Amino acid sequence: MTIPRWLMDLQKLIKVPLVLFAELAARAGMPVYQVVSHYARLYSRSNLGNFWNMYQPYHMAHKAQELARLGEEDIVTATPMDKMAKCYKLFREKYPGTYQEILTTWYEAEALDDADKTIAQRAQLFSRLAKKLEQQCSAMAKSHAFEVSFVMGGSVVNQDASLGRVFSTEGAEGFFLERCRADTDEIIGHFKAHIFNRASLHSVSDAFEVDDAPEAPTRKNGDDERSRTDGDPDEREDHARVRSQCKWVSGKLFPWKNFPSKLSKSGFVCHGWPDNVLLLGEDRQPRPKGGSKGISDLTLTECSSLLAALYDTSKQGLHFKLVNADMKELICSRKPVILCAAPSSDPPHASARRMFANLTIDRKGLPRPENTAAMRMTLLRSFHQSLGRCDPAPTLYPTPKTSKKPVT
Repeated sequence: MTIPRWLMDLQKLIKVPLVLFAELAARAGMPVYQVVSHYARLYSRSNLGNFWNMYQPYHMAHKAQELARLGEEDIVTATPMDKMAKCYKLFREKYPGTYQEILTTWYEAEALDDADKTIAQRAQLFSRLAKKLEQQCSAMAKSHAFEVSFVMGGSVVNQDASLGRVFSTEGAEGFFLERCRADTDEIIGHFKAHIFNRASLHSVSDAFEVDDAPEAPTRKNGDDERSRTDGDPDEREDHARVRSQCKWVSGKLFPWKNFPSKLSKSGFVCHGWPDNVLLLGEDRQPRPKGGSKGISDLTLTECSSLLAALYDTSKQGLHFKLVNADMKELICSRKPVILCAAPSSDPPHASARRMFANLTIDRKGLPRPENTAAMRMTLLRSFHQSLGRCDPAPTLYPTPKTSKKPVT
């Protein structure tokens, strides 16, 4: 079924006022629906030629003044509608040439002064939506054990200063206070400052046609691709090479379990992985009841050690080497794909760990460095034993003799 041409033209024409409403809303700093509401109040809800429709709200707003035009008998005997009709007649008789202008001016002024009502309606809408969202989150937490914490606010600077809501389900209570170090009022203040700042910058950008305003939180496909290919200028060269040659690294989910096998198929070997950190693909022992959770199994101490190794630009830091000649050896698990850094002198293990593509681990890596303090004590002990002493003892110096005089 083909759409008639006149209907297509009508659809195009309908979009014109919508664009105008959007431009007016951007200039006034108001939501679009409030601009449409003002327009409807001024031009759509009443017939401007019918001044009787204008007089009715005018009469209700100035009821005592208008009823004073009637006599006492008319006030007692007439019905409310009859009273209004008689008052309208007397109103026109008193202002025969200007009553139309009086009613029109009053009606327009009343519509413009109704902004407080629209702000109140917006506050009611915010409260209603927030309560509905809280009910949905509470039901979701009870039914599916999904915990939620959210901050909600309005982005219209001149109307939404008082709108703010923080909510957390029972399992997420205290999240902002413990993790963000901010109570309810502080987190709402930070959130409003953030969104109002972005809204102000966008307004300045639109007014002065500046292109350096911050972009919206959502990314376009091109921006997302650039973020994946353009690395940190301080990033190690080998890290950038792995990220550029191994497309699987830039995926949404980090391949924790399959990282060793994928790394071997790409021909890279990882050096300098902290020896005290859970290896990629390794299960925590004893295994938790819920099973392995991948990178989430790392403790805070392990995360700190891993970050320090990643940001270490020396040869001892976490780095990658390309070994295309030994790729088959890596894939067949004949050579390790991850070599841990040398363990510290305190642990009992003499060598660092190595992991192969099939996730097997051994202790044939870099040797543990010698403890210089223990070595020094051993050499000192052997030196004293060669002199005939059992243990190194401190040198004792004789105390000076003092003459004692008899006390008289």
